[in-house]
Amino acid sequence: MNLEERLEKTMLAITFAEDGKHEWARKLLSELDKQRRHKAKNILRDRLATIQLYLETLGDRKVKIEKQKLFNSKHYLIFIKNLTGLVRHHLIFTYQFVSENTTVEIIEKLMSWNLADLLAKAGKHVVLVSDQGLYVPSLGGLNR
Repeated sequence: MNLEERLEKTMLAITFAEDGKHEWARKLLSELDKQRRHKAKNILRDRLATIQLYLETLGDRKVKIEKQKLFNSKHYLIFIKNLTGLVRHHLIFTYQFVSENTTVEIIEKLMSWNLADLLAKAGKHVVLVSDQGLYVPSLGGLNR
């Protein structure tokens, strides 16, 4: 749905509310909200797929990537495993980093921060990826 259609539906909901048809207005606004949330989920899914593809290229496709939500937070925990299933690296991508950067910006940042080199140095230690850069909490000196 483009901006013009969203605006038309919003104006229609306002008209319904002014006419006392509050239930119709709520339904219309609820539909708009569902569409917005669905679009946001698709965008995040696409960005995470891009990150996964980039991480696979770092391992010459000899790795398996598993991603999941980090406990009750919106952050994403990503495991890079070898083909036998042993974890080689742990990464935590903050929700803000994934949601506020385009796929191109994400890849540019990961490349400019030399993620591959940092992963080699960090080993199995957790690497935090945020807008501030890369950080390995357990090895305070390894950050970019």
